[in-house]
Amino acid sequence: MRTPRLSYLLALMFAAACSGNETTVVQVTVANVTVSAPASSVEVGLSLQFSAQAFDQSGSEVNGQSVTWSSNNTSVATVDSNGLATGVQAGTSQISATIGGASGELTLTVSAASCTTRTDVILSPGQYEVFRGDECLLLPAGTPGDLYRVAIARPTLVENASNTPSVTLSMAQVLTPAAASGAEPAPPPPAATARHDDLRGVLDGTRVMQHLEWMDATRAFHMQLRMRERDLGLSPSYLLPGATGPAAAPTALVDPPATDSMFLDLSCAPSSTKEPVTLIGFSDYLAVYQETAAFDTLAISAQAANELIGYYDSYTRDMAADYFGTIPDTDADGRIIVVTSPALGSGVAAAVYSGDFYQTSGCAGSNEGETIYFQTELLVNLDPPTGDPDYFALGVVAHETKHVISLYNGIQRGSPGPADFHELWIEEGTAEISQGMSSRVAWAATGGPALGQPINRTNILAAVQANGGSETKEMGGIIDVLAGTVRSLSAQPNSVITDPNGAPSGHSFYSSSWHFQRFLGDGFGDASEVMDSAFFRALTDENTPSGATGTVQVTGVADYEELFEEFVVAVSLHGTGFTAAHPIDTWDFVSAGSIFSNPNPPGDYPWPVTATETNDNPPVVQQWASFGTDSYTSNIGPSGVRFHDFRSLGTAAAQISVTGSNQPCDANNLQRCDVIIVTRID
Repeated sequence: MRTPRLSYLLALMFAAACSGNETTVVQVTVANVTVSAPASSVEVGLSLQFSAQAFDQSGSEVNGQSVTWSSNNTSVATVDSNGLATGVQAGTSQISATIGGASGELTLTVSAASCTTRTDVILSPGQYEVFRGDECLLLPAGTPGDLYRVAIARPTLVENASNTPSVTLSMAQVLTPAAASGAEPAPPPPAATARHDDLRGVLDGTRVMQHLEWMDATRAFHMQLRMRERDLGLSPSYLLPGATGPAAAPTALVDPPATDSMFLDLSCAPSSTKEPVTLIGFSDYLAVYQETAAFDTLAISAQAANELIGYYDSYTRDMAADYFGTIPDTDADGRIIVVTSPALGSGVAAAVYSGDFYQTSGCAGSNEGETIYFQTELLVNLDPPTGDPDYFALGVVAHETKHVISLYNGIQRGSPGPADFHELWIEEGTAEISQGMSSRVAWAATGGPALGQPINRTNILAAVQANGGSETKEMGGIIDVLAGTVRSLSAQPNSVITDPNGAPSGHSFYSSSWHFQRFLGDGFGDASEVMDSAFFRALTDENTPSGATGTVQVTGVADYEELFEEFVVAVSLHGTGFTAAHPIDTWDFVSAGSIFSNPNPPGDYPWPVTATETNDNPPVVQQWASFGTDSYTSNIGPSGVRFHDFRSLGTAAAQISVTGSNQPCDANNLQRCDVIIVTRID
């Protein structure tokens, strides 16, 4: 509100007169005063910073004048000499500013405190604490530079993609006694220094984006396929017997036929018919066929088949058997068959159909052997007629080999009833572990970091630069899982177990589950000390319960909620110089992730919503010092998490509250499951 009042203030204006030495005295009138604040209301006990501007009769701003502040109802709100208003009790008060005899005012509404009680957060650097989602917290003012990472997490296993409540984290400043008494504030902390070079533009992301699009289509197809398999409810009595050890081959190994016929529709329907296929290449462990109809129009070259076979024989077969258990050999030919199939549909990379493990008397369309169905384009791309090769298929064959093992084990796990497969998020996340590990084995064998050593931006950058600006074929699987993790963890909403409604197209629980499984392998399988293969082999074993029950059993924690909280803490402390009880230590996600972020998403792993992009590196972290209320709204998916970073300037404590977190999240809508995990970084 502006209140005009005449008041004449003298200001000396020096102008060069025609005579050269005259001084002209100009009278400046403050005609109006405008009072503003970042909000129109404040809670009892919290403070809000007001500001005032003076204008003359022509509308020009008048600077350099002193301001007198007042409240017309000090029982509701007080205001100090600097314009900092504090709520006392519910009601309204006019906060006024007087400058040069003119006044302006603004109505302040004081509401009841949303936090009737506050829990003091008392942490040393590197420590964390878990709080209920509806608990009000008070971060201490501490000393300038104190940094807290606040995570809102929803550790629920209900795979409901629409269960993404809108959750708002609010931060309000609370005066410290020193600030309230007018003591000089502590100096601001020194500016942050860069932790890594800016890698934008180093790696061409065009192919990476194409690979993620393949993953999106494949994920949807796999979901349909797993549902089809569950609906069949086939008895293990139809399961083909026999599996050889990972290094054993049949004594009477023979060459596969040059032409043959196979069921290519991934169905148990009695109407299934065999289609002719043509052999492209083979080894003792893998044979590559192409449907003859496609071969006649877009042939897979022998070179392409040999690329896949060489990678599988050298880097996938032994790794998969070590990590996930014996590779089934139900047809006693010692080989997995790769064959192209039109049933995959456009954009679907590959698939394994568990019906092939059954006798035809139980599944009419069974090929009665170990089969991986491939999209023709992926194999052609290994040796394209024109352009550079794309080695995406190499990681895909490792992914699908894991399915061969785990789906066969799932059928046995269900004995004597129907097959008992892992939930899709576990099945696909561990298949991505297979893809990433085959790539690690291949890269280590060709000059990359040793297994167990952390992958970081330095070794990725060196390999990319040595290869003319693109990833090598050995490290392609690593690039794909890393890029997918950046997109999924920074997405809003995100989830480890599903793709939530409203998530951007880049979100894939393939990647977010890989990230979670990578935490399990590092934190509970001691991947940096010994290979974590025994851990994943135990998860895949037919005698381990399916789903999160089996994961909890193998890790030895109390329940999934505790396991998810450990995951959030490991992510919060990763790259900070502090070590979680169960750390992620075979990847440096902060530096490696920077290849795919900055400016989008802004900031470093785990990409807090409070990080903002600037021309500086690292990006700015939200500081609490302005005396107002800042709020950040996110949609949290099931088994999802959002991070917020706050840095203190030492002048005020910070009240943290979360609204919307009381949404029920279990199957019967009986239980609230959100938690706030606060970690002090420094």
